[in-house]
Amino acid sequence: MIKIIKPGDDEELKGTKIFVCRKCGCIFKADKEDYRSDSWYNSFYYSCTCPYCNFEYAYEQEWKED
Repeated sequence: MIKIIKPGDDEELKGTKIFVCRKCGCIFKADKEDYRSDSWYNSFYYSCTCPYCNFEYAYEQEWKED
């Protein structure tokens, strides 16, 4: 039997994320339909193709908008 101790955050699953391209430096937002998720060595991450230079591996970044 599975019992939920603390529910997850539904907003996190459907939210817009901010990405930074390490090739050209572009900072952009992407909706759930535009980015992909994966895991590597027990870490979960999001990646997206840069809309400016088309570099395939721009990763989610913590970013505070002013």
